[in-house]
Amino acid sequence: ENVFVPTSEHIATLYRLSGDYNPLHIDPEFAQRVGFEKPILHGLCTLGHTTRALLDTVAGGDQSRYKSVRMRFAAPVIPGQTLVVEMWPTSPTEVIFRTKVKENGSTCISNGLLTLHPASRL
Repeated sequence: ENVFVPTSEHIATLYRLSGDYNPLHIDPEFAQRVGFEKPILHGLCTLGHTTRALLDTVAGGDQSRYKSVRMRFAAPVIPGQTLVVEMWPTSPTEVIFRTKVKENGSTCISNGLLTLHPASRL
């Protein structure tokens, strides 16, 4: 199953408010000096969007089922791009996943494994 997750062009300003002053995420001139076309999205923001899409899809949005996530950051994401979260459940408590960038097809998160706590039964 694939889930499309848009990102905001202005999301990096939120991270400024929370104390992250890394210019790579907000300053176009700095980003170009270090080899990027534009400022890039925080990796943990990309992971957060991905994890939310996974939990919404395979756990009905139940965050209490979250146990762990393993993955590899593979490529940068530009704020405003759309993430495509591809997922393959292998059991009721494990989901293999990867995340791509819709606009250019690059894989930005690879080797993903989401582990869930079992669903509660009352």
